[in-house]
Amino acid sequence: MTVPTATLRLSYPLYALDFDPTSRDAKRLVVAGGGGSSTKSGIGNKLTVLALDDEAKEIQISAEIDLSREEDAVSSLAVESRPVKGKDGKGEIVRIYAGVNSSLESIKKGKNEHLRVFDATLSHKTASSSDEKDSEKKQFQGKITESSRTTLFSARDPDAYQRLLRISPPLAAAATGTTGPSSRDSQIALFDLPSPTQINPNLRGTLELAKEATDMDMLRVSDSQHRLVYVDERDMYLVAISEDGHVSSPRCVFSMPIDTAAGQTVRPTFRCVRFLTETFVLAVANLPRGGGAILQGFRLPTNLSAAAGENEGEAKARLAISAKLPKHVARATNLAVRGLTPSKGKVGDAQFVVAVSGQDSSVLVYTLEHTTLVQADVCLVSQLRRVVDWREVHQGPISGLAFSYIAPPSEKEEEETPVLRLASIGSMGNTVVVHTLPLRPHPSSKPKQKRYILGLRSSPVIAPTQMIVVTAIVFALLALFLQGAMEVKGLTRPVLGARQVVPESWLGREVWREIEQHQKGKRYYKGDSLWDRYQAAVEYQRDHGQNAVVLKAGGKESDEEGVDIDVVTSGTAEGESTGKQWDELAPAQREAWKERLKRAGQWSEEMGEAVLKGVLFGEIAGVVRGLVR
Repeated sequence: MTVPTATLRLSYPLYALDFDPTSRDAKRLVVAGGGGSSTKSGIGNKLTVLALDDEAKEIQISAEIDLSREEDAVSSLAVESRPVKGKDGKGEIVRIYAGVNSSLESIKKGKNEHLRVFDATLSHKTASSSDEKDSEKKQFQGKITESSRTTLFSARDPDAYQRLLRISPPLAAAATGTTGPSSRDSQIALFDLPSPTQINPNLRGTLELAKEATDMDMLRVSDSQHRLVYVDERDMYLVAISEDGHVSSPRCVFSMPIDTAAGQTVRPTFRCVRFLTETFVLAVANLPRGGGAILQGFRLPTNLSAAAGENEGEAKARLAISAKLPKHVARATNLAVRGLTPSKGKVGDAQFVVAVSGQDSSVLVYTLEHTTLVQADVCLVSQLRRVVDWREVHQGPISGLAFSYIAPPSEKEEEETPVLRLASIGSMGNTVVVHTLPLRPHPSSKPKQKRYILGLRSSPVIAPTQMIVVTAIVFALLALFLQGAMEVKGLTRPVLGARQVVPESWLGREVWREIEQHQKGKRYYKGDSLWDRYQAAVEYQRDHGQNAVVLKAGGKESDEEGVDIDVVTSGTAEGESTGKQWDELAPAQREAWKERLKRAGQWSEEMGEAVLKGVLFGEIAGVVRGLVR
């Protein structure tokens, strides 16, 4: 299925974006960026409101504001979900919060009004079109004005700026970043959003951080409480914020371990984090030395006091799901998450859509299932599935990702199925790309409680641990199959008993017995001389506890001139002699043996009779034909 895509190139680099939550058709978004402060590039700083056409194939500029060239470019922004009406009651105001550093001169004086509030007044009129259908199109026209600017951070680091911004009405949070070599006085500022009739936010307080926050997210878990999660490179922290103003101390709920099993000596680093529900968060971490990226879901502790150490069993977040991104993603850069079933209370059964961008300008989309077991009061996340893997979405790095918002179902019985839009921006190509993803009702959802899922095919993602288990099972089954096949063909010693369960026509000659006999012979081989063969036979019989070894004159009994001498084992048949020592032989027999050994080249007078002692000699009438070569 082809996904509708719209692209627009603007005149300035883009660093921040967000969809307008008040737009029920998810066609409006805000982007911002620029050339920065006091630049000589001629690129200005701007903030732009964009709108998609009805077919989601074109992006139009609804409103735009030129920001001061003496100040920094917009580094972060968020759009408020509470609708604001214009003074005349006819227009529609979109309230935008942005992070913009003041001019260098102001910062040197210790004044940096980094939090800006913009009000975009949008109205639309109907104008005739000259297309083939001569239909009417809505053309948005609006104006953006700056309403207020505020200082939230108490740090005086001249390299600091407002890097992160998250809002969850009526509360919001902003975090510092730095352009210097290391972070100093890193902070997260918590503030109340102004009411629709006000313009100035109210600072609640700041959190002093030991390290700069890599990413953060905020979620309203009840009418009286919010939760804030943030990560630095190694650790994940959780903060509880009450409506009465109480803010808990940051609790470290997870520390990134070193994967020694994979041969790593350096810890992976957190890159992004997002709330799924009050129970689960999703994070992206990059492996050391550009070794790839992993997507991880964590179950959060239910009690922050436990995270403080009162109950070690509930103190930490636990890994609930994990998957490695494809090999072409050496590092992940952005993460976006959206639940497809809006809920004012606890989230029940729902599907989440996840987007991750890589350093190669790729965008990957996944789905994740959230399931609630009502009887056990337990929530689970499972079935992480990959939907699409778009390559080279932008000409250069992707600087931001954002999903549109899913509006709660209205009371209308017949309501169009919503769509989900995914927007991405490129800082080098100055481009905005919007993909429109189709949704469909879940087959089991009720008309009054509609549940949506993504209307695209997906494939399961196998986690690293699952891959190891599956690979081990495959190799074990393959080994069993090969063992059974070799047993049937007689190539190996029976272990599985496969020869007992197959037709006789399948059976092969038991070659393994011959192989073992050959190997045993090689083990005791010492040379080709008579005495070497005799000594090898003696050692073999000693190890296996069988019979004595005897030298026997080979050939016919009447063959006095014979030279054949055999090394045999004796005593294997009733009445057979076990051989005699050299001194036990009759004189005539000793002389006969000397002559035969001389003719065979195995003895001479110079060797003496000492070499013949300790050897058993057999009589022609009492030998065993068990030849040992």
